[in-house]
Amino acid sequence: MVTVRQIRIMASFNEWFASLIGQSQHQVERLLRDRTAIQFFIAWSLFESKCFGGYVKTSDFDSYASKTIISGFEVSALSANVEHFHARYQNKERFKHLMHTQSSGRLNQALSLPIENLSAEECLHLLVFVAYRFRNNIFHGNKGVDTWLSYSEQIRRCTELLQACVSHAEAKLTSLRSDDAA
Repeated sequence: MVTVRQIRIMASFNEWFASLIGQSQHQVERLLRDRTAIQFFIAWSLFESKCFGGYVKTSDFDSYASKTIISGFEVSALSANVEHFHARYQNKERFKHLMHTQSSGRLNQALSLPIENLSAEECLHLLVFVAYRFRNNIFHGNKGVDTWLSYSEQIRRCTELLQACVSHAEAKLTSLRSDDAA
C-alpha cells in the first residue's frame, strides 16, 4: 500500500498511476500512449458525469436506457455496434471473460433473444453494460494493460457509444461548453 508521504515523492504521474491500478510503470506508459484507451477514458469520464450524475451503477441502466430512448436517442445509429456485441457475447467464453463474477439478468435476456427481437432500450442497455464492463476490467478487474489493449476494436466501439450518449445528453442540457467558446 502506498502512503500519502510516498505519493508526494513519486517522480511521475505514470509511477503514481501504475501504483494506483496495480500495474507496472511500463504497462501504464503503454496505456497512456494508446489513443484508443485515452479516448475511452475521456469519453467514459464525460459519460459518467453527464449521463449518470457522476457515478454509474448497473441498477440505473434500465431507467437510463428507457429515458434516453424516450428522449429521442437513435440507437439505430449504433446498430453495427449492437450487432457486433450481441454476436460476440453469444460465445460463452467471451461472455465469461467480459463478466467475470458479475451478472445481469437483463443482459442475459438480451443475449438470449434474436437480435431483431431486441427493443431499442434493450440495445442501449446491452451497449452501456458492455462499456461499463470494459471500464471495470481495466480499473477493477484482473486484466492487465496488455490484455485490455488487445481489445482495441471493442474499446473503439464502446467509445462510439459513449460519444453518442454524451452528445445526446449535451444536446438536451448544455453544460460542457464554456461561456468563452467560439
